Amino acid sequence: MTNDRDIEYKRRRNTLPKKEILRGHNAFLTILSTGKVFDGNILRAYVVIDKRDTPDLKVGFAISRSIRKACERNRAKRLLRESYRQTKHRLYEALVVCRMRCALLFLLRAQRSSSVRRMRFSDIQNDMSKIFERIIANCVMR
Repeated sequence: MTNDRDIEYKRRRNTLPKKEILRGHNAFLTILSTGKVFDGNILRAYVVIDKRDTPDLKVGFAISRSIRKACERNRAKRLLRESYRQTKHRLYEALVVCRMRCALLFLLRAQRSSSVRRMRFSDIQNDMSKIFERIIANCVMR
């Protein structure tokens, strides 16, 4: 059974509202310590899934300071957010069906600034799609 909130979510544009962004040091630490790890070529995702009556999706993005220049870290975060924004609807639909809540934390696995400069949006999007498929398969198995 879907409620008005789910219907409203499907009608909206693919945006990334503030209420969907994971905030706070403690929230990040909780996900890092208790989350299940899904690795991709470029990304590593930590995921915490639990049963709830209303589906909910929270996401956080982290980039290592080993990437020295702030402009390159910011570019990487922009690419991650945009990729997530365009592909999150598949994950949310699975959460609605399974009646689950999910918290995600994406980490970039790049080690140097040069690898961030060469990074393309299509590579990140493909990697994120593969991670989402594995997360959805994990949700369905629960």
